[in-house]
Amino acid sequence: MFGRVVYMPPALVATVVLIIILALAIIGYNLSENDRDAITNHTPTPPLTQSEIQVTDPPLISVHVIGCVKEKKVVKIPVGSTVEDAVVAAGGFTEEADTDAVNLAYRLSDGMQIRIPSIDDEDKTWIVSHGDNGGNGGNNEKISINKASVAELATLPGIGQTLALRIVDYREKNGGFKTLEEIMNVPGIKEAKFESIKDYITL
Repeated sequence: MFGRVVYMPPALVATVVLIIILALAIIGYNLSENDRDAITNHTPTPPLTQSEIQVTDPPLISVHVIGCVKEKKVVKIPVGSTVEDAVVAAGGFTEEADTDAVNLAYRLSDGMQIRIPSIDDEDKTWIVSHGDNGGNGGNNEKISINKASVAELATLPGIGQTLALRIVDYREKNGGFKTLEEIMNVPGIKEAKFESIKDYITL
């Protein structure tokens, strides 16, 4: 019973072998299709183009830096930058710079001109022009000459620390300003200076 050899006609053997070959071929084809699908569905994301990269860059503002800096020039710095950022972009302070006269944390706006005074300068004005966004550091709020601090008044075009102190001294002695034009009674503020600051001040 055991060890009995089953005889199969050659034609049947050939058919069985053919069926096995076809089955293996079909299995192999399906596997390759799955591999191609996997590759197609997992194509890596292409890198950003140069134009797409530029869109993600922060917008820049232009600020003119003069006075006691190593490179007097217009610098381009990101929106939200401070006076310190502008000075660094201009090469840094010179040895004569009066760094205590400048608010390094002051945020700049487009088109501003800042001047770094020297230690020997009597006029410590460091904001020459407020640029596109108006007074008070470009926040569109006017400075109250009856309420502002010395530091706030000093940011007005052409005022600086000395004149700011005189403004505060005058309003304390005279009970405040009744009109904007009255600020011309402060020593050192004449008509030309008033014209340069009148759009930035309020009572």
